[in-house]
Amino acid sequence: MVSIDRICIGGYRNIDYSELNLQQLTALLAPNNYGKSNILNAIMFASTFLHAPSDVKRQMMKDSSCIPINSKIAGTPFYFEIEGRLESERCFLYRYSFDWYQQIGKDKTGKDGQIIGEYLGIKDETKGKQKYRAIINRTLESAKYDATGRCNKEIAINSDELVLVKLTNNDNWNYLSIAKEIMEIHVASVDTIADPKGHFVPQKMLTTDGVQLVYDGFTQYLYQLKQEDEGEFDYLISLLTVLVPTIESVQPVKLSSIEKNVGKDVPYELPDLYDVYVKEKYNNQPTPFRFLSTGSMRMFFLVTSIVNARKTGTQILLVEELENSIHPDLMQSLLESIPLFMGDTKLLFTSHSPLLTKHMGYQQLYVGLPSDDGVVDFRTIKRSKLRSVLEIAGAGEMALGEYLFELMLDTEDDKSLIDAFFENKHVKKGGSND
Repeated sequence: MVSIDRICIGGYRNIDYSELNLQQLTALLAPNNYGKSNILNAIMFASTFLHAPSDVKRQMMKDSSCIPINSKIAGTPFYFEIEGRLESERCFLYRYSFDWYQQIGKDKTGKDGQIIGEYLGIKDETKGKQKYRAIINRTLESAKYDATGRCNKEIAINSDELVLVKLTNNDNWNYLSIAKEIMEIHVASVDTIADPKGHFVPQKMLTTDGVQLVYDGFTQYLYQLKQEDEGEFDYLISLLTVLVPTIESVQPVKLSSIEKNVGKDVPYELPDLYDVYVKEKYNNQPTPFRFLSTGSMRMFFLVTSIVNARKTGTQILLVEELENSIHPDLMQSLLESIPLFMGDTKLLFTSHSPLLTKHMGYQQLYVGLPSDDGVVDFRTIKRSKLRSVLEIAGAGEMALGEYLFELMLDTEDDKSLIDAFFENKHVKKGGSND
């Protein structure tokens, strides 16, 4: 499975340019309205654009909810870059950029969005520091790829097409396997985790005779996981019982007691029905999982989503506000347990909890910093300044998280400390392929 080590995003809403070096767990830590969600949305947008057909790409390039309207960065092209490792012991660097749809002149004549740049470079992971060798290099004027050992073969390409996508249909290309590996990169967003009840409350469907039937894809997934990979299912449940000690057992079931009585000539038959029952320590019988607390359901849904992400080869899993409905003690257990079963999947999540600094290293935390111009700014603490930050926090009888939030919110007195304590603000590398 391809592993993603670094991701860059820019030209989206109020994001000029942000760069994240991904650990197995990486958090965007900031108060509300600092752009945490925009970072996740931009990454999801970029992944969707990569895999979308041309007609969808054209629509995405004129999506008014994504086009930057911040005064400082209005007109900035969208930019996406990922760097990582392939299964073939090679490192890769891939990026693309496009101009958004614009309205030009006094009459506001529409100008369609267009892809203006694309690059794919590879290098041998075993040879230490080495420059990337281009196998795709595209500018607004031309698009070229490596067909014979040099990246000089021109390819005809439309303004709503990516060269990488087009070359995956060229069975004779020497780097076809690499292109296909990159095209298989998958980003998933657990966007319903804030209210997981819907995943455990069976959905109602009304039949022609007025009888209500139920089904739910999440419960079906658990049932099939138990049938097809019982070891993985048992591992998932053992982890869940560590995180929620009152749970003794979990049993997904097929509700076969409901008689459908469907005739052979019926053009569509409703899917089988499933539910999940849990036995709690203090109950004398199992109950439907949806009877548990929201926090317990949320924990279960998150753990299952991570297991599924690893099994399906998902490279990045995006989660909003991981700490919602989870007790701080359970959060510590969760963060300690997640790396044990994530494989090469990376978890990127947002948080507004100062307590997070107790459980994660400084390299895992990207802190949202105040900005006079409203542009997103997430940075990590400088390694050389970590001790100084801890000493200042201690002198003020504050935990690290409390002090960081004071820095984030107190914009008048601490601006000089921000540049002193945090890594320099990232600047887009442009054509650098190192």
